[in-house]
Amino acid sequence: MAQVLKAPQNFRITGRDRSAQLTWDEVSGAAGYRMFFYDGSEPDKVFKTRYAQGCSRVILGFTNGREYFAEVCAYSVKDGREMLGERSQKVRFVPISLKLTAQKVVCLDLGETAQLFWEEANRVPQASFSSDAPEIVPVDTLGQITGKAEGTAHITITSENRQTFVTRVEVGRDLSVRREKAVMMFTGDIMCAVKHQRLASGHQHDYFDSFRRVRDILSGADFTAGVLETTSIDRAPFEFEQLRLLTGAPNCNSPSTFISAVAAAGFNAVVTANNHNSDCGVEGLKAADSEIRRCGMLNIGSMGHSLVMTDVKGIKVAVIATTMITNNTGWDLSKSGLVNPAGIYSRDYFTELVNSARRMGAEFIAAYQHWGSMNSPRIRKDQAEEAQFMADAGADLIVGSHPHMVQRFSYIGAADGRLVPCAYSLGNFLTTMSELSGNRDSAILRVELTRGADGISAKYSYIPCMTEDRDWGAEIVPVSPPHSAESRASLQRTKEVIGKRINCYAYRPKVFLSGSPMLGRIFTQGTEFRLDKSGLRLSQISLGCAKAAPDGALPDNADERLRLDMNKDIAAAVRESAPDFCAVDFFAAASVAVWKTNGASGEEFCCFTDSKAFRQLAYFTVNREKFTKVNPPFGENIWKPLVKRYAEQLLSAIPKDRIILFRHRLSSRAAEHSELRNVTLRSNINRTMRAMEDYFITLTAPMTVDLSGGYFMEGGDGKDFERDYYLDCYRAAGKLCAGDGRTSVYIPDEQIWFERVMKYYRNMTARSYQNWLLDMNCAADLLIAYTSVEFAARNGSRIMQLKRAGSTELCSVREFFASDPGADEVVRAAEIINALLGGHLDRSYEFFEPAFRGKFNIIKKMVRLLSAEIGASVNEESAELAFLLRGKPQIKRYVASLNRMTLDIWGSCVSRESANRSKDAHIGTYIFKQAPILAFEPPVKAELPDGAEAFCGNKWRRRTLQDSFLRSGDADIKGSESRWILVDMYDLICRMADYKGGLFEIDDFICRTDFYKSIQKDCQECYLFEKRDMKYCFDNMTRFAKMILEKYGENIILLKTEPKDSYIDLDNRLRRLEDDGMYEIKKKFISLCEERFASVTGCYVIDISKHFYASDSFPLGGAHIVHYEEEFYRQAGEYINEIISGSSRHVFSTVDDNYLLLRNLRLNR
Repeated sequence: MAQVLKAPQNFRITGRDRSAQLTWDEVSGAAGYRMFFYDGSEPDKVFKTRYAQGCSRVILGFTNGREYFAEVCAYSVKDGREMLGERSQKVRFVPISLKLTAQKVVCLDLGETAQLFWEEANRVPQASFSSDAPEIVPVDTLGQITGKAEGTAHITITSENRQTFVTRVEVGRDLSVRREKAVMMFTGDIMCAVKHQRLASGHQHDYFDSFRRVRDILSGADFTAGVLETTSIDRAPFEFEQLRLLTGAPNCNSPSTFISAVAAAGFNAVVTANNHNSDCGVEGLKAADSEIRRCGMLNIGSMGHSLVMTDVKGIKVAVIATTMITNNTGWDLSKSGLVNPAGIYSRDYFTELVNSARRMGAEFIAAYQHWGSMNSPRIRKDQAEEAQFMADAGADLIVGSHPHMVQRFSYIGAADGRLVPCAYSLGNFLTTMSELSGNRDSAILRVELTRGADGISAKYSYIPCMTEDRDWGAEIVPVSPPHSAESRASLQRTKEVIGKRINCYAYRPKVFLSGSPMLGRIFTQGTEFRLDKSGLRLSQISLGCAKAAPDGALPDNADERLRLDMNKDIAAAVRESAPDFCAVDFFAAASVAVWKTNGASGEEFCCFTDSKAFRQLAYFTVNREKFTKVNPPFGENIWKPLVKRYAEQLLSAIPKDRIILFRHRLSSRAAEHSELRNVTLRSNINRTMRAMEDYFITLTAPMTVDLSGGYFMEGGDGKDFERDYYLDCYRAAGKLCAGDGRTSVYIPDEQIWFERVMKYYRNMTARSYQNWLLDMNCAADLLIAYTSVEFAARNGSRIMQLKRAGSTELCSVREFFASDPGADEVVRAAEIINALLGGHLDRSYEFFEPAFRGKFNIIKKMVRLLSAEIGASVNEESAELAFLLRGKPQIKRYVASLNRMTLDIWGSCVSRESANRSKDAHIGTYIFKQAPILAFEPPVKAELPDGAEAFCGNKWRRRTLQDSFLRSGDADIKGSESRWILVDMYDLICRMADYKGGLFEIDDFICRTDFYKSIQKDCQECYLFEKRDMKYCFDNMTRFAKMILEKYGENIILLKTEPKDSYIDLDNRLRRLEDDGMYEIKKKFISLCEERFASVTGCYVIDISKHFYASDSFPLGGAHIVHYEEEFYRQAGEYINEIISGSSRHVFSTVDDNYLLLRNLRLNR
C-alpha cells in the first residue's frame, strides 16, 4: 500500500490587498500541492481550490476585510491519478490593503455613469477627486464619474492622510481596427485546350503547375471566381482524344484533375454558364457539377445555380451567371429535370435572378455574361444592349467572357443613376489557343468592396496576365512588370484594349509622416506607399501649441514643413493631404530643441522646432531677444499638455485605426559595416520618448510598431539605427496597413534577423558578443554560435525551422528532424555541441570529425577540456591531433613539445591577439587587466557579489575583476609550467579607478556593470601615473622585471605598444583620435617602463607598433586600448613564432615596406 504523504509543516498565510501569500515546508515525495479555501461565514465549505508546484503561492480573488481560512496538502501521482496526502491545520487570514487602493481601470460607454470605490486599511476614508481630462470624464465630490467623450482620463483619488491613487477611465474604448473590406477577383475563360491535354497526358493529367505563378494572387483574395470553359466527365473521351462530337459540335471535355487544379489555385467558385457546359450532355453537366462541389468550390451558372449568394468578409454578395451563346450539341437537356440547366440568358430570367438576390439581402450583385464574337476585341451591338439592360435591372458589376480576347472596360449609366462597371471580356485566363496574338492575354479583375456610412462602395483594378507554353503544358504568368519581350507586348495589348477607365492594380496607400527623419528612412525602404513628408522633422512640442505665429511671420515662398510648424494646424494639414494612414514617432519631440516665446500675461507660450529654416526667418532674427532656446529633455509639465493637444488635433483629422505609432528605443550597442561596438546610451532621450509614446497611446490607441529592442545603432555616435531596423519597420507597416485586424508588430522579422547574424557573425564571434544577437538557451541559436558562419548559411532553412519551433533543446534536435533525412548534418552538429558543452570527450573520433572538418567554434570548448586532461595548452589548430593522441604512447612526447611552445601572457589583448597569430605558440596562463606596477600592492578592498548577474551576465568579466582585485598575477605565474612569457605594458596607461586607495583598471564593459555602478560613488577615475609617483613606478617595474626574470629566465618577450593619436576608419581614411590631454604623457610613461623592463630582463623585444596606426576595425575585445592595424598582429605573430622556435637576434623592429607603401598611398588618395 502506498505511503500517505505527511501534511506540510509551517503553513503560513499573509493577507494582502485582495490576495494572500501562502508558504509551507517541502514534503518529501510530493509531485505538487493543493490548497483549499473557506469563507469565514461558512468555515466547513470549500469555495475554492488551487494548485502549486513549489512551496509558496500568491492567490488572488479575495475581499479585503473578510475572514477566510485555508489548508494545504501534498499530493503524488500514480497511474495518472492524484493521491492526496494529509491536510495541514486550517489557518485564518484577512486580506488588507494598508495603502489607499481603488479600481485600476474603469471602462464606460458614452453617457454612462459609474461610482468609484476606494479603501484604505479595510475602511473607506474621506477622499477628494480630480480628473486630468474633465471634458472626457468629469468626477464629482462623491467619486461619481461620467463618460462625456471618447478617450482616456485619469482620476486622482486623495485620502484624508494625503495618500493618492490614480484610476484610469476609458470611455468608448474599441481596439478593433479590422475594416470591413472585401477583395474579390474575377477571371476570364479557364480552358483546358487540346494541346494542353496532350502534353499533360504524359504526367497523369496533372495541371497544378499551370497556376503556380498566380496561386498567391488568387488565394490572397477573399473570393475568387473564373469561367470554367469546359465540361468534365472522365467516362467520356477527352478533347485531345476526340476533337468533335458526331454532330460536328466541339467536344470540350477535360479530365476531372483539371477541376482539382483550379480549386487548388485559389478559386472559390467557377462559372459554368457558357457554350461548352453541355458538350457531354446532361451526364457531363452533372459530373462537372459534382466534381466542382467535391473540390470545395461553388458552381455558378448551370444545374439550377444561376444565382449564388455568398458572404465575403461580412458583405452579402450575389453572383449571377448566364450565357447568351450555346452550341448545337444535339443533346436533350430536358432529362436533367431542371427548367434551365445550361443557364441560358433571357431578360426575364435575368430580372428574376436580380430580384431574388435583392430579396435574399444581397448588398452587391456581380453578373457574369457569356457573349460576343470569338477572336474579336470589338464590342458587338447586342453586348452593349444587354449590358445596358443588366445595369438597369440592378447589376452592380458586369463581367463578360467568350471572345477569347480582352475587351474594353467601361462604365454604364443605369436608369437609377448608378454607374455600373462592365468588363466586356477578360480574355482567356488559361489556354493554348494561338489563332491570334491576343488569345493568350488576360486580365484578373480586382474588386475591393468597403462598407461605409452610405453602403457598399467598390474600387476596380486589374492584374494583366498571359499564358506561356511549357514542355509539360501551359502556365499563367503575370506580366506587370514585364519579364520578357513577349510579356511586354502582351501588357501593351491589354492596356490598349481594356482602356483608361480602369487602372492596372498597383494601389499604394498614402501615409502622412509626422515626426523625426527616422520615419522617412522607414518608408523609403520600398515603393509600396505614397508619402507626404510635410510633417517630418517637426517636434510635437511645437505642433501641440495652440498659438500660431503672428500674421506676416511666414514668407510667401515658405515650404509646407515650415508653414505647418508656424501655423500649428496639424489637423488641417492631415485633412488636406487625405492620407490612408498617419505615421507618428516622438524621437524629434524627445531630442530636438525648441524656441519658446512667452506671450503676454495670461497668454499661452508658443514653441517652434529648432531648424535652420526657422532660424533664417526674419520673424526670428528681428525678435531674437524674445525667444528662449529650450533643450531636451523636457519636463512632463511642458510636454504632456502639448502632446495631448497634438493627439486631439490628429484624431479630429484621421481615425485612430489609421494612426501608426513607431516606438524607438536607442541602444548602447552599435554596428558599423560588419563591426560591432559599444556606444554611449542616450538614456534621457529614451526615458522622455517612452513617456511620450505611452501617453500618446492612452490618448489615441493607435496601431504600434515596437521593434527597436532587437536592433543596433549605426556608426559610433549612437544617433541612428542600422538600416535593417528601418526595413523591418517598413515591412511591419505593410502588415498593419493590410486591414486584417492586426494592431501591433513587436517581434523582429526572422529572416532579417538571420541575415544580420550572418553579416556580423565573424565580429560577433571574435568579440564574444553572441548574446547581442543570439539566445544561448535556444538550440537553433546554439547551433549558429558553436558551428561556423559557413555551416549556418548552408543550413539556414533548417536552423530557422528549428528556431520557429520555440525553446528547443540540443538533445531534442534528432527527434525534431526525425522525418527529414536531409537534416543529418544539423543533427550531428547538435549532438557534438551538446556533448562538449556537457564536458564529454568520451566519444569516437568519427563522432567529432564534422567539428574538426568544419572548424566549428565549439572546438574552443574542446580545447579547454583537452588542455585540462593532458596537462598542456592545446589550441584550435592542434585540437584534432591532441584528441587522436589521447591514450597513446606518443602523448607524453607531444605534451612535452606543447609545453616547449607554450607562453604565458601578462598584458593586454594586443599580446593575446599577437600570440594567436603565431602558428606554433600555445597560450598558457593569461594575466589580463593587472598593471605590472600594481602587482605587489595589497588587494582592492571590495566585495564582489556571487554569480554573474551583477556583471551583465558575464562570468569571465567577474573572474577578470576578481583576479585584478586580488592582484593574483604573481601567484598565477608561479603555478604555470609554461617556458615562455609575452609581456606588454599597455595596461599601465589605461583608465583606472581609485577605490579607497586601491587602483584597478576599468573599461566600458566594467563601467556598465551593476557592480561598478554600486561602488562608483566611491571611485575616482584617474591614470596610474596620476596616483603613483615616478620613483614608486620605477621601483615596482624593477621588482616586476626581476620576478619575471627569475621565473622565465631568457624566455621573455616584450611587445612594445605605442599609444596612437590617429586611426584608420572603416572607409580607409585617417582620422584623429580624441585626446584627453594625456597622450604625450602616456606615450612617454609607457616608453620609460618598457625600457626599464627590457634593461633588467635582457628580453626579446618586438618593437614594430611605431610603424602602425590604430584601426577602427575591432576584431578584438576590450576598450580604452589601441587596436592596431591587422598587419601588426600578423607580423608580431611571425616574430613570436621565430623567437620561441629559436632565434639569434633579440630586437625585431622591421616590417613589410610594401605594406606601408600601399597603406600610405590608400590613405593619401
